Amino acid sequence: MRKCYVHLGKHGDLMILMPGWEREFKETGERPIVMVAEEFADTLEGCSYVLRWRVPLHWYGDCGQARLLAEKEFGKDNVIFPKWWDDPTFTPPRIRQNATQLIIHGKRMAIESGEWFSYMASQWKYAGFGMAHLSDCVNFDVRRKEVERHLRGQIFRSTKPKLLVCLNTGGSSPFPFTPEIEKMLYNFRGQFEIIDLMKVRANRIYDMLGLFDYAAGMLTTDTATLHLASASKIPYVAFIANGGGGSVPRGNCVLAVRYADTMKQEDAIHEEMIKMLNKEPSPPIEIYG
Repeated sequence: MRKCYVHLGKHGDLMILMPGWEREFKETGERPIVMVAEEFADTLEGCSYVLRWRVPLHWYGDCGQARLLAEKEFGKDNVIFPKWWDDPTFTPPRIRQNATQLIIHGKRMAIESGEWFSYMASQWKYAGFGMAHLSDCVNFDVRRKEVERHLRGQIFRSTKPKLLVCLNTGGSSPFPFTPEIEKMLYNFRGQFEIIDLMKVRANRIYDMLGLFDYAAGMLTTDTATLHLASASKIPYVAFIANGGGGSVPRGNCVLAVRYADTMKQEDAIHEEMIKMLNKEPSPPIEIYG
């Protein structure tokens, strides 16, 4: 009997496991089955190495129902639930004194110090993947080049180097220093064309790779764009949530800054933006309007 990963979403969490699913496909020749909520199933359209099982369930509220459905189809022993904190049947390990504390969806969890240094690592572990490959990059091997080209035409408005910015003040890892970073960015307004990714509406999240591949660099908080960045060669500064709630940057991350250290690292962030300005130009782009 084949196994089934119950992973309803969201975008970033799916991308965390995509390198593991790709490696599994290469090693076994079988596409891993992933149960995913319809709301986020489009993310997996971008990879040929996963077999999507789309379900009309809420990505968090219906996790218990999702598990029962998967166990009925594949058997209890063949169901894998990598996001253990969303699994209503999972009993978290007893919180030890030296454990990194997490609060996810209002529930207090623990990540063992020295073993689970990040929620991302613990999800990877519960998926059954080897830690040696945690930093493998995301691969969207089914990209829509014409859609990407059209998106560039909508978003890029000048021939200046493009600096992509995603300062997410909501979600599970809200960034508290947006005004301070925006003030820093103001000094670069004449040199970069600054693109606010929070305002970009892409039909598929991976269509934004058409922007990433043509940009000089990016600043991103700990959200889906951080995980997407490793599917491109774009140099980026990653603002990482504090403690075990922080992600593990992959790909071409040139500077990782914990949220709490943001203001201490102003000079380093500024220096990386200067380097982005001076990097080798991207291929010519289409400018409309």
